[in-house]
This record gives sequence, C-alpha cells and structure tokens, in this order.
Amino acid sequence: MDGDGRELGIIKFYNPRKGYGFITRSDGSDVFFHLSHFRTSASPAPGCAVRFQVGQNREGLTAEDISLAALDEVDRYDARIELLDDDGGVALTDDGFRVKFRRADFVPHLRSESLRVGDEIELNFLIEDERGFRAAVARPDNWTPEPVAQRTERREGDDEEENRRLLGILYKTDLDEEASHAAGLLAERNMRATLSALVSRVFDRRLSPDTRRELVDRIRQVYFDDEVQIYLSQMADALVRAVDEEDQETSTGAVACLKLLLAEGFPVRWTQYLLPFGLSLLRNLAAVPACHNLLSSEDSDAEAEPWLQRVVRHVEQRRSGYGYVMTTAIATMDDLWSRELLHAPLRRCLARLLASLDAESLANQLHHLRDRLSPGFTRLLVPTLSGHPDLANALAAPGNAETFTSWVESLLDGEEPVPAEVLVSLLPLLQEIRGKAIDAEVVQRLMEPVTTGLSPDDVLRMLRDEDLPERSGWACLWHLQNQGQLEALLADADARTEVTHWLSRAAERTAPSAAPDEQQMNTALRLVESLRTRDELRVELAGIGANLFAGVHHRIEQASAAELCQMLDQFEPGELPGLSAALTRRLNDTSLDEAARRRLVAWFVELGAPWSEFAAAFVTWRRAPEDRPAVNDLITALVAAEGTGDPEAAACAAVAREALRAVDISWHEGFVVSVQAGPDGQQRAKLQGFGILLPQRIFAEKADFAPNRYVRLLLRRGMAMGVETAGAPETGYVCGRLDGPLFIDDRDAIVGMLVDLHGAGCYFELASLRSGQDRALDDGDLLRFTRMASVGEQPYQWVAFNVHAEFGPDDLPLLLETMVTASDAGVALAAARQALALGGDPRPALWLAHWPQLSADREAALRGGLDETALSRLDALLAPASD
Repeated sequence: MDGDGRELGIIKFYNPRKGYGFITRSDGSDVFFHLSHFRTSASPAPGCAVRFQVGQNREGLTAEDISLAALDEVDRYDARIELLDDDGGVALTDDGFRVKFRRADFVPHLRSESLRVGDEIELNFLIEDERGFRAAVARPDNWTPEPVAQRTERREGDDEEENRRLLGILYKTDLDEEASHAAGLLAERNMRATLSALVSRVFDRRLSPDTRRELVDRIRQVYFDDEVQIYLSQMADALVRAVDEEDQETSTGAVACLKLLLAEGFPVRWTQYLLPFGLSLLRNLAAVPACHNLLSSEDSDAEAEPWLQRVVRHVEQRRSGYGYVMTTAIATMDDLWSRELLHAPLRRCLARLLASLDAESLANQLHHLRDRLSPGFTRLLVPTLSGHPDLANALAAPGNAETFTSWVESLLDGEEPVPAEVLVSLLPLLQEIRGKAIDAEVVQRLMEPVTTGLSPDDVLRMLRDEDLPERSGWACLWHLQNQGQLEALLADADARTEVTHWLSRAAERTAPSAAPDEQQMNTALRLVESLRTRDELRVELAGIGANLFAGVHHRIEQASAAELCQMLDQFEPGELPGLSAALTRRLNDTSLDEAARRRLVAWFVELGAPWSEFAAAFVTWRRAPEDRPAVNDLITALVAAEGTGDPEAAACAAVAREALRAVDISWHEGFVVSVQAGPDGQQRAKLQGFGILLPQRIFAEKADFAPNRYVRLLLRRGMAMGVETAGAPETGYVCGRLDGPLFIDDRDAIVGMLVDLHGAGCYFELASLRSGQDRALDDGDLLRFTRMASVGEQPYQWVAFNVHAEFGPDDLPLLLETMVTASDAGVALAAARQALALGGDPRPALWLAHWPQLSADREAALRGGLDETALSRLDALLAPASD
C-alpha cells in the first residue's frame, strides 16, 4: 500500500461486454471493480498490474480510483512446477520455497492441458498461512500482458488537473462564453461530477438564459446508463421550463423538478453523482417561491425526509464518493435551515449523518465547509457534534482548528442570546480541545461566555432533561466544582437528591454499553472521587463508582491500540479494581501493535510480582505460541498467580487459561510414578493419575525421566507437545537436617536424605536445590523445603521439593517455630544455630515470644549444643526477659 492508501493488485478477470471484473489484492483476496472507476482511457485486461483504493457499495467491497501500474512493481518469483493435479499443483521457487498454486489463479486463464510438470512459471503475491505458502496469482514464465485496448465509448479524460480547472471555471465564472466552453469540454469527457455544477449554474442569473438552456442540454449528454438517461432527460425538460418561467410567480417547471426529485423513481444506481446533483437541485429550488411554498407545507416533511435519509444511508454505507455527498448534504441542510424549511427532518437527518461519520472522514472533507455555514445552522451543528467527541477532536486538530473556532465564535457572537442548552453542549467540547491545536488563550476566550452564562440553576435544569448527553452533564458538574459552586448547590437537600439521581442514571449509561471516551470517563471518575468526602453521598457514590469502573473495563476491551495507550497514561496501576484482568484480555489480543504491547507490559511491571512475570510470560507465549518452553513458562506464571490468593490475580490467570484453551492447549502435572519397559522394550515413564506411558524422548530434561520427579505434560489437540519440569504445589515450607552425606544413586543422580521436624526421612535430589548451589552440603546442615508423599513402591515416605540451603531474615519465624515444635532434637538444634547465625535485624521480640515455649529439657539440650559465640548472642537476645 502506498502513501495515499492505494493498493497494488493484478486484474484477474474482466468482462468487456458488461464492464466489470475482479482484481486480486496482495493478501490473495479478490475485489470487484467496474470500468467507470478506471482513471485512464484504456480498457482493463487480465494480467495488468493496477493501483486502486478500496471502497464499498451495497454489495460489499469495490475497487475505485484505479490506474495502471508497471508490472515490475509486483513481486515476481521464478519457479518450476513439481506436482500437478486437477485443481492446481506445487512449484519450487529459485530460492527453495515450495508454493501451492491453483489453475484458476493463472493469468491469463489456462486450459488444463497447458501445464506440464517441469514447466517454468512465475508466481505473484505469495501468502503464508499455517499450511505454508500459496500463490495468489500465477503466470507463464516471462509473460507480459498484451497492450490494453482503447475504449470505444466516452469516458473521463486523462488529465485530472485540467478537469478540475474546468470545473472551477464552470462553478465561478460570470462569462457566458467561459461557462459554455467549460461545460462542453466536461460533457465530452463524460465527467459525471459535472452534474452538480451544471444544475447550480442553471439557476444562476449571472448567466444569460440562452447559456443556462445550453447547460441543461449538457446534462442530457452526461452518460450513465439507460435508466439514468431517461430520468435526466425528464429532469432536463422540467429545468428548461423552469428557466423560461423564472420571472413568473408560479413556475410549473421548478415544481415539476421538485416532484421528480422527491419521487420514488429517483435512480438507485450512480448515487455518488446523482445525490450531489439532487442536493444542489434541492438547494436551488428552495429559493424559487413556488417550491419554497411547497416545502413549507405540512406534507413536505413526510415527502422530503425519505430522500434525505437516502443521502444519509449513502454516507453510512461508505459508498463511492461519500465524502463529497456528505459535504454537499451539510451545505444543502444549511441553506434549507436558513430558509426555515424542513426543520424537523433536518434535525433527525443531521444527527444520523454525524453519527455515521468517523473523525478522519470529517477532517478530510472539512475544507469544503470552511466559511460556508451560517450562524443559525452552526447553532444546530456544533451542539450535535457534542454527542460525537471523536468528530469534535477532528475539528480541533491542526489544520481544522481555525474552522472550528470560527464556527464557535459565530455561534457565541450572534445577536440573539445563546440558550443554556447550547452552552451546556459546548462546554465538554471546549474542555477537550484545551492544549490541542487551538491556542489556550483562544479556548479561554471562547470559554468565558460559556462559563459566565451557566448558573447552578441552569445546570440543575439541564440535569432534569432525560435527553441531556452524559458527557455534557459530567462537564457541567465538573465546571461547577471548579468554580466552587457545587458545594452550595449540594447543600440544598432537594438539589442534592436531583444531582444524585442524575449521577446514578448517568453512570449506568456511561458504563459498559456506551463505551465512553476517556475524557468523559476521566471527568466522571474525578468528580465522583471529589464528592466521596460528603457523608450523605458516600453510599450512593459506591454504586456509581462501580458502574463507572465497569465502563472503563468495557472501554479497555473495545479501544484501539492508540486509545489503549492513552488510557494507561490516565490511570495508575492498581487504581481501579479488576483492571488487571481486563488488560490481560488485551494482552491476548493479536491485533495489538508492538508499541501497545510494550506499554501494557510496562503497566504490569509497575504492579510488581507476580504481575510482571505473568505479563512477560504471556507476551512471550503470544509471540511464539508453538514454543514449548514459552507454553510451560506461561503455565508456571499462571499457577503462581493463582497461588497468591488474590482474586484479581486469579481473574488474570483465568484469562490465560481461556487463551490456552482457545488454541487447544491443556496440561497434566504430577509425579513420575515409575519407569518401566514398554511393549517395544523401550523405557517409558508413568505419570501419576494419567494412564499412559511417556517415552524419554519427549522429556525436555533427562533428569526428569525418573520416579518422584514432578513434571508437566503439555498437550495440544490430544497430541503431546512434550514433558517439562514443573514446580511442585506449594504446601508451606518446613525445615529439616541433612542425614548423612550426599551420594550417587543407580541413575547417576546426586541425592540425599533429610530428617524433617517430625523425624521422618525425606528423599531429595540435588537438582531440586533452588538456593545455595554454590556451597557444599555437610551432614547435619539445615535446609528449607516443601514435601510431598512419595509415589509408587519407594523405600522412603516423603520427597522434598523447592529445597533451599540458604536462609534470610525473613525465615526467622520459620526457624524459631521449628526450634520449638520439632520432635527431632537434631532438627531443633540446627534451627536454633541457623537462627542465631542470621544477619540483619535480630528481632528480639520474636525470640522472647518463642523461647518461653521450650520445655526445660529442650532448653538445656539446646544450650548444651551451642558454642560460646552462639550462647552469648542468645543471652543478649533474651536479656529483656530478665529485666
């Protein structure tokens, strides 16, 4: 795709008799096109490379604004056919890729017998999917398209700059000769966009009647199809009569034009040209007294609204030329509004028209509306925009700010006072554009008549209006809060009840379904937070805040990547309950770009453990969903998050489980019960509670292929991805001493036996040591570990996991508890020695709490086993007990 949004494609098929065909896009899909959208005078031919823009009509996507491109612009891959079948085959490219192709995708179309294994061909638009590469277009080797034929019927000229120049002359000139010459050339080139200019000048008395009659004849010459030509011929007959009768009070020709325009027989095709033609005609007919009287009648609303709604539907459906239709429609609505015609239909159609627009569309067409709107219509347009903050932001963007400012100024500087309803709608718009392209002083100047014109009574009256947009209400209350007037308003019990009622209703509407903008949500949250200090509002605000939080969560799910980053800048980590789970769902969103994903991870990092590890594992897995270690790391982080007991962590883990389940990944973890020979004589491991024997080749670590190893079997769609090391479930740490030296068992693993605080033997492997790997372990050393009952027929009852040979200050409570409760005297003595050897704060209060719990025999045994240095330290810690 090039800088102006135009795509590169290849014409796959074209029917010259019907004038349509299909273009293959670079992603392999096909898009419909019609001859009328070709820029050049040449006819399309299969195999031609073209550039085009993607539009939409009632049937779906369509290619528009099509021009020929050089064939060398298309990626070309030389290949040789290796395999053929009835549908297509496989070709090997020169750089070693095997690519599938279909016979139906050959350009030009080939018969079945035209291809042979070994033939050299050319492939275009290679598409990679889960099954490998496929070609969207294929050709014979070194094939080039034949020269395209010249069109035999009238089409638009090649020189677009010249066409635009001629249109400008036709619209603006006061000279009959110039207007006639420009109209003649444009009609010869079949410039369909000329229709709007022609009908506008037909009613322009600066041109002579003869010239205007000539322009009517040019309308007949612009060719569409037979149906449209019949309609235009009928309209031209009525227009000639309108020109002849322009000085008469009753113009039967103008009335006939109006009735023909609003009739059900208005053509349904070519509306990108006919709707602007009709809008320009309606605008000019409104100035004719006979038509003005008809449009002022009681029945006119019902007759005109269906036609105006057809215009709105064209814009809503993003059909060809919808931007020009939109600006022409707004200009026409302005003219009708100023003439006090069709006010009710115009209100409804304008609201629907603006609701259908996006910010980019409005910004791109805004220059057509600059300085063309009357103050009266601006009073209708600008408040309507308040319901669409994205459109207002587009108006305040660079390049458009001057236009928006002039609109607001014309609205505020009028002779008539501005109603409070309009001021209320303006307030959120002006708050949003602070700090944007519009200068802050200009915004402040615009704000002054708004803020001074809104009293607390006005705001309270506005809040009673069920149709008041939520964003306007939030902005007004926040305005009163900033002005120090809200406290006085809430001091009145009746006013407080009304405000609370509005807050509750607005929070429900603002939250999830409305998907509000961040500015509105931020204002609402700040307002609710500022009011929580009032005791009489605390209970009501709790529920209101919950609804607003729900709105934030919904917005997170719906926001684009850019919007999501803006939200994260507004809300601090941990500020809103449940926010982490909502953001985890977005981590699972494959459409996020890398910048947004990094911003999300940074947000989780600010939360700290286990969030940062969880988010990092989630992103790593999303980048490589087939990578076995990445899957295992995500599951490990998921289990750790669930183990915190934090409901929000559990909610995040649930999202991760759903994401894994969505790609058919499941797992089973537990002990290796035993290793036994399989039917083929090969060794197999039996996993606890899982009736299948696992071969050693799928174990990531050979050391795990042994009894009593705690492992995780990863599965996808019933297929084994592999066996990975897994941490045994945390059951709480206990202390034990090493009983005897370490030794090498029959599997060549370094193992040892521990005696726990109950005196039971506990088997452990040096591979399970998690701290203290750099030191030698001696008989009697104290270790911290978790334990689980051994499985299978083993000579030991317990197995130690997560073993630590080092202790820190945080382990002091565990060591003192072991010293007091251990039934094995050796474990108790080792715990006391280790506790006295700890660095950092000795925390005498803990010693004073635990030492008195010792029996006299235990205390004597401990003192007898300690050296002089340890005894001195112990007496210093216990000294407060003797004071």
